[in-house]
Formats: sequence, C-alpha cells, structure tokens
Amino acid sequence: MRQWRWWFNLQKFFPIELKKTVDLDSEKNYLFCVFPHGIPSAGCFVNFATDTSGFDKLFPNMRSMMVTLQGHFLVPFFRELAIWLGLTASTPDSLNYVLNTKNG
Repeated sequence: MRQWRWWFNLQKFFPIELKKTVDLDSEKNYLFCVFPHGIPSAGCFVNFATDTSGFDKLFPNMRSMMVTLQGHFLVPFFRELAIWLGLTASTPDSLNYVLNTKNG
C-alpha cells in the first residue's frame, strides 16, 4: 500500500522532495517534527508514510513512520488506511514504544 501509484502522482503534483543532508546512524531512532503537526500534511505524508520519496534508499536499514492525532484512528476506513500505511497515534505510550524499540 505504501507503493500505490496514487502516492507517486501526489508527490509529482505538489512537487515533494526528500533531500538528505547528513548520514544517520541506523542503530538509533529519530523523531522529525513537521509543521503543521497533528494533521497529515502532504509533504510529511509522502516522505514518511509512503515509499515514493526514496526514504528507504537514502536511509538504508531505517524504517519511516508517521505519527498523527489519535482521533484519526476513530474514523472508519481512514483508520484502516492509516494502519496499513504504518501510521501511529501521537500518544505518550505510542511514542515511547516507537522511540524505544530497535528501528522503531
């Protein structure tokens, strides 16, 4: 689902790019903060919730996931889409789990 053709079209429409400026240690977990936060913005969504921007090639052995409002998981169908794309809720328990798990 992270490789749906729709996401590639979304990336090209806006256009959205992910640029690597530094190497990151794949043994550590990182938290990237994006504004607007709490709602899925197109740039954050394309770069971290899909495979269209090449995150997996720029940062091998690292997995990206997007954190969003817990309320998004209450909406039918959107909840399933969010889970399939690997999104997680922005609750203290979720963030602690993701940041303290190897390659969160």
